Amino acid sequence: MLAHFAVTSSTGLLAGIPGVPPHQVDTLAGQLRDSAGGVVPQLAQLGTHGPLGAAGPDAVNALSTGFAQAVSMSVLAAAVFLFVALAGSFFVAAAARKTASRQRLG
Repeated sequence: MLAHFAVTSSTGLLAGIPGVPPHQVDTLAGQLRDSAGGVVPQLAQLGTHGPLGAAGPDAVNALSTGFAQAVSMSVLAAAVFLFVALAGSFFVAAAARKTASRQRLG
């Protein structure tokens, strides 16, 4: 989930930066996903002297924001799955009690 959200969030943010070519958008989003955010400090160290030139700091900001959004969405998705699992456990417990009650009566 984190990987998917990282690529989706960062791609949209990077695409809006003037000076970042479309092929670099996909490359940077892939690097963000593959490095689990590790590419951000590397690009930040390069500043304007990296492959993106003057757009470097804006790209770092977009990648940081995209990764933060991805983490937030992943946490939200995990919470939803945990809630569904908790609700399911109540249904299983109720069914088990009902079955045990029938077996005692039968």
